[in-house]
Amino acid sequence: MEYNETSTELCLEVANETALQVSVVAVNCAGRSEPAIANISMAGCGPPSPPVNGSVGEWTSSRVGAQVTYSCDTHLVLVGETVATCSLPSLTWLPSGDDVLCLQPSGSAPTTSVPLP
Repeated sequence: MEYNETSTELCLEVANETALQVSVVAVNCAGRSEPAIANISMAGCGPPSPPVNGSVGEWTSSRVGAQVTYSCDTHLVLVGETVATCSLPSLTWLPSGDDVLCLQPSGSAPTTSVPLP
């Protein structure tokens, strides 16, 4: 039995949610062409994580290059970048929600309530 292994990486850029159709034909060791099965998935970042005490604005895509907006709960101030982008090579939202802070404005009293005795 003869075994030859060849690996070819194909990078396709698809913009604007364009449908992707790919035909693959493999040639076996005897020189005959055979249909090959190709599993194709579009790389993406998955759902973005919100900052603590904040949220992620509406997002419709997690593909590379997609963007989301971070915001904070009422009466808190966002410290850091407000926009995150799905980025390569890590396929993560940068900056991540963990890199953004939602803090009390300076000079304001904390909003936690303390029960009276």
